[in-house]
Amino acid sequence: MPALASADTALWIAWRQKKGSGPSCVKVASHDGSQWQTPDSLSPWSPDAAAITVCLALDRANPWLVYDSYAQNDTVRLLYAFRSGDTWTSPRTLARDSIIWSYYPALTAHPEGGVQAVWNRQGYPWAWLYTARGTADSWTSPVLLDSFNAVMLRYEMAIADLIGSNKMMAVWFCTRDDENFDLWSSVGNNASWSRPIPVVYHDPPSDYLPQLSVTRAGNRLGDVRVFWQRSGSGIVTARYDRDQEQWVEPFVLDSAAEYSLGGHVCTDEHGWTWVTYRHVVWPHQRFFLRYHDGAGWSEPIHVPFVESTVTFTYVAAAHGRIWLFWVRRPSDTRSLLYYSSAGHPLAISERAVQPRVALGTMLADPVPSVFRTSAAICYSLNASARVSLAVHDATGRSVRTLLNSGQEPGRHAVHWDGRDDFGRTLGSGVYFCKFEAGGFTATRKLVKTE
Repeated sequence: MPALASADTALWIAWRQKKGSGPSCVKVASHDGSQWQTPDSLSPWSPDAAAITVCLALDRANPWLVYDSYAQNDTVRLLYAFRSGDTWTSPRTLARDSIIWSYYPALTAHPEGGVQAVWNRQGYPWAWLYTARGTADSWTSPVLLDSFNAVMLRYEMAIADLIGSNKMMAVWFCTRDDENFDLWSSVGNNASWSRPIPVVYHDPPSDYLPQLSVTRAGNRLGDVRVFWQRSGSGIVTARYDRDQEQWVEPFVLDSAAEYSLGGHVCTDEHGWTWVTYRHVVWPHQRFFLRYHDGAGWSEPIHVPFVESTVTFTYVAAAHGRIWLFWVRRPSDTRSLLYYSSAGHPLAISERAVQPRVALGTMLADPVPSVFRTSAAICYSLNASARVSLAVHDATGRSVRTLLNSGQEPGRHAVHWDGRDDFGRTLGSGVYFCKFEAGGFTATRKLVKTE
């Protein structure tokens, strides 16, 4: 998925690119108000490494990148780079690990200069959420925002700087009982962060990122909103009350179960907040924009040309225009990144195409791969597909069907409790998890102990 960073006179976009069996890289391009500049290319830290999650932020119009990269030797690195003048620094390591699949980072500009990153680390049955500030000279020591015991941290998180203060807001999904998902938040700066508070309790699982928007103009300067998708309940938004230090005014943007949040929200130079989302009735889908002008939410605006084989949409505000980006996947091995811009949402028209090739669907190693009571099996989809996930014993016999249904694009996770299809506890030994999705197949080994 691409990443966007925009300001009144700056627009940057970054995306992953992989051609054939060659190494993957991260591409970054900017628009100067009249045309796109030639994309820069940042190589991975290892020839066999593949970028997973790419984040982009502007530090006083200077772009920063943070992305995690997964190599075949099961090592994951959290990398960063920034542009100084006309050149990018070489990617440098912020963190590294061998027991996780991805850090799933988020990034924002720091109000005092530099950037603030947040990322998670999982080592079942524990999960940790960290944050740190980066400048051109160095990074601060990571600060632990939250930790969880015997539960799974949702991969989705977001972070944004709070206008009019030197603090930032971080939000993330987690579950503390393996069933009910909560959205939490914390406010802070450098080493001092508030105790996490809930945005919402017991929200049904969602596979789409929470999004944060901060109004940077108009009579709502500094207004902070969070957006999230509830499974079966549509898209919801809430506002952060700084005086009460709590989330207020929850509002359902659309209650249709088929809606899913797009990849980005933004605010423009007038102080309006924009959000993009889609309506899916398989195999058809429709895309919409809505905006909040300070008085209330607009009616949904249908974007008619963003339809066939589109997986994600993104919106940005820069150069006095609203920009819409979307990813179209015409085949399992090819993806195209499009954009369009207009001075008014009703005047949107298709302008240009920027092709890219996306990484394929991935299956991560189970966490932990050697377990006694439960293991988490994580995978990602770049397009909607029917997913089959089953556990086989050492003889090849299927003992447990974990999943056999259609799934939306994004990151997913399934837990196996070591039981078979009849609820019986299986003995210790070697098992194999077989994954099939849209023509892609993969197998991962698990070892169950007593």
